[in-house]
Amino acid sequence: MAIVVYTATVITLLVLWFKTEAVVEYFYMLPTVKKYLLDRDSNPELTFISYLGITYNSFFTRLIACHYCLCVWLTLPLIFLAPVYYFPIVYVASLVIYKLT
Repeated sequence: MAIVVYTATVITLLVLWFKTEAVVEYFYMLPTVKKYLLDRDSNPELTFISYLGITYNSFFTRLIACHYCLCVWLTLPLIFLAPVYYFPIVYVASLVIYKLT
């Protein structure tokens, strides 16, 4: 049962980050998001993730822009609550289900 909960948590976070504008909608008062919204007006194809990569080109922004990398870093904290062998199961299941959505 725990594997299902951990997998669902990771999938939810991946979908919220990569496939929705939830971060922009909920954190629109942050200076970075405000600047993104202004820049998006001039370039409608710009996404928040690509904006972060262009504006703040660093290891961290490349890390959160990669599906595989972010999935690893979202799965790791959950595994501290469970046996270590859950990691590959949760990681692979999360990526497969995310890619199917």
